Amino acid sequence: MRYHYQAGQSGAALNDYQACVHALKEHLDLDPAPETVALREKIARHELPQEKTSDPLRVVVLPLANFSSDPNDDYFADGMTEEMIAQLSKVDGLLIEFTKSRARHTNDQALVEGKNGSIIRKHIGHWHIPQSEATKIQSFYKETFNEYLNFHRPCGFATETVDEKGKIKKQYNDYFTPFEKLQSLPKPEQFLKNGVTMESLKEVEQQRSDIECAKLMQEKKIVLFRSFSKPGILT
Repeated sequence: MRYHYQAGQSGAALNDYQACVHALKEHLDLDPAPETVALREKIARHELPQEKTSDPLRVVVLPLANFSSDPNDDYFADGMTEEMIAQLSKVDGLLIEFTKSRARHTNDQALVEGKNGSIIRKHIGHWHIPQSEATKIQSFYKETFNEYLNFHRPCGFATETVDEKGKIKKQYNDYFTPFEKLQSLPKPEQFLKNGVTMESLKEVEQQRSDIECAKLMQEKKIVLFRSFSKPGILT
């Protein structure tokens, strides 16, 4: 709100307030803080002093933390952070700095949500699945899904470049299946488990085309979902 107002966009600042009120009520059933309400009133009456400076307006965005006991709320916190960045990026002359406090260490716990393409969430979904169904899902992974991911689904591999300020940027211009990427490495055999050979992996790759494997995976996934869904959800 403050940055929109300083940029001469008082209407956008008031819209920010309404978006804040709506998000707080919908997701947390809370009202905005008195300080936020007072700031809105000053903006509406044009009583907020204009800051005159030749330097660009700058804001550092830190990720919102999930303080609840429900890990699913991580998605809400991440979504709110992304929404803040998206709205701030619309402010003319505003320099946005986003940090996760520990650069290049954003996936220490190897959360599946952070993997390339968010593949697990994309195919299995965001809803709760009872623990009693875990054995079925594990069988689906081992018998069908892993073959599709490793041999038939291309994914992006980053090329890192360093700009004049020393910032590392990633560009995704190269797309391979994981097995194709493995074959491109020097001496790929050194990365294999005991008893696994490159020849045996090539045999698995050649059993089906990419389209055939993707179709089989989708068919097996529907059978899996129907096995633990209530009657009438999937038909």
